[in-house]
Amino acid sequence: MTAGFDRAEITRRLEVARSEFARTLGLREDVFIEQTADSIDQAQDAQVRDMAVRNLDHSMNNLRRVELALRRLAGDEYGICEDCEQPIAAKRLYAVPWAHLCIHCQEIADGRGYAAGSDYGGLRRSVADGESDGLAWNRPETLTAA
Repeated sequence: MTAGFDRAEITRRLEVARSEFARTLGLREDVFIEQTADSIDQAQDAQVRDMAVRNLDHSMNNLRRVELALRRLAGDEYGICEDCEQPIAAKRLYAVPWAHLCIHCQEIADGRGYAAGSDYGGLRRSVADGESDGLAWNRPETLTAA
């Protein structure tokens, strides 16, 4: 396990993230099929439905990553890159607690566009650069110094 991070704080962040992603999975009412006579309304409905499905898929993928990170944390495997087996920087773990790749391997994965990084839709990069994704676990008032 990587030294340099507060295990309790990482656990708290993962649990908050899990709650946030699970809550968004409950927002399935946007995925419905309503028949309308107007083709423009049908196109708009399809676009809204597609966006809702993408959001649900994104939340489900992130929820899986959070659950995996919690299991790795319990098994003392947390904080080790799954590709190169080197420690993941504590700063990255605080920014994206479910990160399973170090920043170097993540950049390679993003460049190749393969599944290890593709289910985040750029979330890792924006959060690592200091932008918030709007979830409670990553709001400035919930962050504490390492």
